Amino acid sequence: MVLKRPKIKRYLSSPVAIYTTFIERIATSVAIDKRFDRAPDIKDNYLFDLAYTVKAHYLVTNDHPLLNMKQVNKIKLISLADWRELIG
Repeated sequence: MVLKRPKIKRYLSSPVAIYTTFIERIATSVAIDKRFDRAPDIKDNYLFDLAYTVKAHYLVTNDHPLLNMKQVNKIKLISLADWRELIG
């Protein structure tokens, strides 16, 4: 689980279980119906599968190899800083 990684955990002010419970309460489960296979790291392909399935316009990441892709079909890859600027 990503939230348990030291790099992430240091930014959390509450126990991990608080965040996972919150996410479980607000999240919607979807069946991914696409099969993307062009991400620089094959472990990231599911992000595109999910983005296609929910018809996302943006994929927000700080992963530089993904950001270098800039746009995949209608999905724009942007950094967290760019997303913050976009939403004001």
